[in-house]
Amino acid sequence: MGKQGWGINMAFIILRLLDDTENIEFVLGGELHSPIISKIVTLNEAIAAAKDKIVFLLVPGMDVISFEKTLPKMSMSKLIKALPYAIEDQLLESIDHYHVVIGHLAADGRVDALVTPHRNMEAWLAPFQKQLVFESMLPDYFLLPYESGVWHVAIEKNVLIRTGLYKGLSCDRENWLQILQILWQESSEASRPTKLIVHQYGDQPFPDASEFDALPITVEKQKESGTLLTTMAEHFEQNRPSGNLLQDKFAQEHHLIPMKKTALITLGMFATALFISLLGTIIQYVALDRQDNFLQTQITALYKQIYPAATSVVAPKIRIQSTLNELQANQAGNGYLGVLMLTAQVLKQLPAIQVMSLRYQDNQLVIELQANNFKSLDLALSQLNKNNLIAKQDQGATKGNQVVARFTIREKT
Repeated sequence: MGKQGWGINMAFIILRLLDDTENIEFVLGGELHSPIISKIVTLNEAIAAAKDKIVFLLVPGMDVISFEKTLPKMSMSKLIKALPYAIEDQLLESIDHYHVVIGHLAADGRVDALVTPHRNMEAWLAPFQKQLVFESMLPDYFLLPYESGVWHVAIEKNVLIRTGLYKGLSCDRENWLQILQILWQESSEASRPTKLIVHQYGDQPFPDASEFDALPITVEKQKESGTLLTTMAEHFEQNRPSGNLLQDKFAQEHHLIPMKKTALITLGMFATALFISLLGTIIQYVALDRQDNFLQTQITALYKQIYPAATSVVAPKIRIQSTLNELQANQAGNGYLGVLMLTAQVLKQLPAIQVMSLRYQDNQLVIELQANNFKSLDLALSQLNKNNLIAKQDQGATKGNQVVARFTIREKT
């Protein structure tokens, strides 16, 4: 954890709500060279430990349903309105009682969503009394690793199952094998795993091998020391999906986390160096601008260095600019700088769009944008895909009178 997505190595804390909010398990780590620290503490102790840190809140997975639904293609604003009613027939109560969050929207119309009653969200957040701002809230089954072609199971007091990047569930120990068989039968041929990894914690018994005979897959048993949270926390950042239960009326305002003094000093030194560099460039430019004759001599000398075969200086500004454009176009196909450059070309033409955060990860730019309405976000998505980029909108949500969405962007190959 604490990988390139955060840039400066900040402390993080993962709080996991147990059976009741009076006891909370947490892991603390993320600062440079510091080990992961794990404890089970009271609510007040957890709040004190989480101050000035990046905080993730994990809630009981038995109370959060992950859905996959295929819908006709539509704008994100229409999808947010349509999805709850598309899954209402699978819920026990009226959809008005549920909080529905879109985690991912695939190009073929498949939508992954998380659903939980409003009363659960209120009960989970109430004990913290707005004393903490959470980076995200997720069901605890997303602690388990995600691997293509592999399902992971954790046997604790309950059983947690991770069946996809945006899919999982939690159930009691008595019925989990039957539920696993149902999941297998309901899965498409392409999404069925070839391997099942079962993580065993504490003294919980491991099923007899014969009980897996109905599943034609390899079963691997792993006896774990510690708890699910301590063994999986280090990889949580790369395993967690982009979905987040803290959306719509439960969205929280994020504030900048105070940096360590060393980080502030480093940033200060960088800013000073950058200022001096820019100041030197400006002074040099003014001096050259005042010395027209000398500048012409320099341009001629530079032109002949770039084009040694030229017998005369013809339209130097146009020709050198053309060469620079070619070099820039070649550089645009080179990883981070290329994607960032092409993205910036689009966004600077859309003043209604604000960039809230960005990071470069797995050869793609992950950027969070804010706008006044979903129409503006749809326009940004359309324009990005026209600019030699492949852009996808992973999620969208309302935030006060604004809307936000996370985009993943990469270059066309």
